[in-house]
Amino acid sequence: MIYGYVNPYSRDEKGFIQRQMLKNYGVDFVFEEQEFGKADEPVELEKLMDTVKPKDTIVVIKLSCFASSSEQLIDNLSKLREQGVRFISLFDGMDTRKNGELYLNMIKRMDEFGFDVRSERTRLGIHKNKKKS
Repeated sequence: MIYGYVNPYSRDEKGFIQRQMLKNYGVDFVFEEQEFGKADEPVELEKLMDTVKPKDTIVVIKLSCFASSSEQLIDNLSKLREQGVRFISLFDGMDTRKNGELYLNMIKRMDEFGFDVRSERTRLGIHKNKKKS
């Protein structure tokens, strides 16, 4: 089964573009969050994650529609990998059937890189402020 997931965002507040692209891809069923900026928790994403089975596929148009943070993205992709579910992000050119482990590791490394850069900038700011005092 091929599932699509629509999560409205600023350039597609009604999800029209996402629905069209998923339809063109040939998804069998679409889980769709209601409105841009309205849902605190992605209810439909939770339903989707509970529904998928091994050998199913999830298709989204962008990674940012699938997760709101790199931590959530890593968690979701790890769960899908463990379940044997294929994941495709159309705009990002990502397909876990091809080099799935590579994608997951790269996302993890980029998350760590971002954390390291922020930490280093914070330490530098603290160091500069101590010198001024």
